Amino acid sequence: MWLLVLQLLGAGFYLQVATCYRSCILNGQRALCSGQWFYQVPALPPNITHLFLDRNYIRELSSASLEDFAELQDLDLGNQKVKLVIRNNGFLQQRNMTRLVLGFNIGLQLEPRAFAGLDNLQSLFLDHCRLTDAILTNSFLQPLRFLETLDLFGNRIMRLQPGLFFSNLTRFTQLNLKLNQIEKFCEGDLVGFKGKYFQYLNLTSNKLFRTPSEDWFSCGNPFKGIAFNILDLSYNGLNKKQITQFFKAIQGTQIAHLKYSGPIGKGFSHENIPDPDESTFEGLNRSAISILDLSKNFIFCLQKAVFSPLKDINPNAFDGLQGHLRMLNLGLTELRVLDLSYNHIGVLGDDAFSKLPRLRGLFLTGNSLRGLGLPAMLPNLEYLTLGDNKLSSIYNLITLGSSSTYVDVSDNRLTDMEDVYVILTHFKRLQKLFFGGNFIKWCTLSKNIMMPQNNSLEVLDLHDSSHLLRTVVSLSDGWCLEAFSLAQGRMLEELKNILIMVVVGKVCRRFTHFTINKKHSVSHQ
Repeated sequence: MWLLVLQLLGAGFYLQVATCYRSCILNGQRALCSGQWFYQVPALPPNITHLFLDRNYIRELSSASLEDFAELQDLDLGNQKVKLVIRNNGFLQQRNMTRLVLGFNIGLQLEPRAFAGLDNLQSLFLDHCRLTDAILTNSFLQPLRFLETLDLFGNRIMRLQPGLFFSNLTRFTQLNLKLNQIEKFCEGDLVGFKGKYFQYLNLTSNKLFRTPSEDWFSCGNPFKGIAFNILDLSYNGLNKKQITQFFKAIQGTQIAHLKYSGPIGKGFSHENIPDPDESTFEGLNRSAISILDLSKNFIFCLQKAVFSPLKDINPNAFDGLQGHLRMLNLGLTELRVLDLSYNHIGVLGDDAFSKLPRLRGLFLTGNSLRGLGLPAMLPNLEYLTLGDNKLSSIYNLITLGSSSTYVDVSDNRLTDMEDVYVILTHFKRLQKLFFGGNFIKWCTLSKNIMMPQNNSLEVLDLHDSSHLLRTVVSLSDGWCLEAFSLAQGRMLEELKNILIMVVVGKVCRRFTHFTINKKHSVSHQ
């Protein structure tokens, strides 16, 4: 009898919840209560493990707010529409919680023991809360013994001085400080991080390099005793001298993967910001860098020996990356993959890429190259991408990488179909050639060009080469017709929108290899 009474009371309680609050969507032990105009934590089944309360009007979280939810693992209180205050012991009973989202709470107020009780928290998101230096300096985070990831994106931290308690957070390896206002930090400032190996430290879009360069010498090495897997220093300033001096200040710091993107180079400001030179990376000569990412800069010219200080390289950088090569490893003789795509590079200096005998992947897509200059020979190159540049000639392409199996010169300003012949003649191992997006106007094949009979070509991409059928490919004496029959027995890809005008009668007998169907594609007969 009493059991029945208790069940009825419990049912009545949950019916009352449904009438007092807008309903949450319950899915097993997950409760989705986002954007439901809640002014406090609603009553829900006590076995909830995932609770999403973002975009509500909750003003305060006290020790009583979550006392009924001892099994919570994931709590999202982000983006409250009112100022949120986390009282002391607000999470005191939440020993199972591993993920807490408080991001986009503008003006978030934390009492000193706000995070007490979160013994097993692994990920904490405090992005866009207008937090100041105190969040790292004071003891707010001290109870989080098992913290691994801290997101402080878009706050108002000006001085990076973590408290000494961070030495006890032995699992803490990922920190996002992007878009703060950090101007400088000196050797003694990061003593709380001493001994740590950061998997990821993001200092993007701060104000580090606005400090006069001479200050970095007096500052010492701010990263002394700290090592990094990935360190991102992108978009921190415009002065090449500042960057050079900063790298010298952190000399000896172990960094596996360094990112620096920003408006560096003459492509952005002509002579105001020079391109990197041999001295730029001199301070990194003992950092054992295996990956250096300089994408999204404005480097105009690769200066001689610009990467010579970087002598350590991952010997397996290329292995397993075929088909997905987007890695930039800059060193000397052991360099395997070099990605300088989308850097506004306009000129390659004489003997560019010298002393890189083992380079197997060179990626220069999306730059402003009008020519290739006089590059060094790369005897082991396999992947060469020059798409989306301004090349009007393939002069010295053979010197650069005639051993390549994959060549992309699409979307340039090449106009002669002869270039396809030249590439196929000299690139004996070529399997894939991407030539589409060029404005082919003619085909004037030189008589000394001999087409190999047993070529290895598998893919020839000439898509959109005629720009909506406005191009006429002149087949002078049939020489260029062979370009359409090279891949006999293999795949000939995307030969569409090509208008062919036969000007010499005897070429018609060679035209039996392929037919053009109604969709302008080519099929083998």
